[in-house]
This record gives sequence, structure tokens and C-alpha cells, in this order.
Amino acid sequence: VFVQIFKLAALTLHDYDMVTHVDVDQYVVQPAKLAEDLSYFHSNPKLTLLAHGGAKAPINAGHWVAKPDLELVKIWLEDLLVGYSRSQGYQNAGVITPKMHEHLEGGWSNEYRNKTSSWEFVGANRDQGLM
Repeated sequence: VFVQIFKLAALTLHDYDMVTHVDVDQYVVQPAKLAEDLSYFHSNPKLTLLAHGGAKAPINAGHWVAKPDLELVKIWLEDLLVGYSRSQGYQNAGVITPKMHEHLEGGWSNEYRNKTSSWEFVGANRDQGLM
């Protein structure tokens, strides 16, 4: 829960054009790829979140770039308040579809692609489900 608060807090830094989060257990193997992601995000002002698909979840919440937005923080807090259901996710979001991730390089992993209606992925009840 403690780490989730830091991720949420990063989105409140509205004086910045973008913020990035890297979990402590992550390390940058390809610094040029990280610089490319940051450049791409900065060059596309309509983007609000850039993250890669996870091996066992629709999104890898261990590393992401986002545009700070207090409205998103409000939604995230409301989601936490309402709670999580294994069948419907946060705020009864319903079925998960890979459509929102089609533009990402590599898209969803084949292992996860076949489980798109399930909220039973790693981190679903934490940061990865909220994102």
C-alpha cells in the first residue's frame, strides 16, 4: 500500500509536464529506450499515460510516464474508496479489453491476451488494477 501512495502522489505534481515512476526493484537496462519513451511522451501532448504491457498483467505499473492530473488522482481515490472486486475490478469496471494497449510496442503478452475478461492478474487489486 505504501508504494501505491507514492505512485498516486506523483500524479499530483501538476507543476511538471510529466512525471515518471520506476519501482525500486526495477532497473534501467536500456537507457536509450527510456530516453526514447520520455521523448515520445513529451512530443505527444494528448498522451496522459505511457506504460508497457506486463507479462502477467495488462499494464506494468513498475515503470510508467504520466501527465500529472489532479482529476486522475480524484478518480483513483474514489476507486480505492469504492473498493475492488475480483470479478468486476475497481468501481465495477467490468471486462478488461486489450484495445487500449494496441498502440504500445509489443502490446499484451500472449500469456495475458487470453485472460482479458479476468481481473485475476498480478497486482489487479493494487496499482496495476488501478492504472
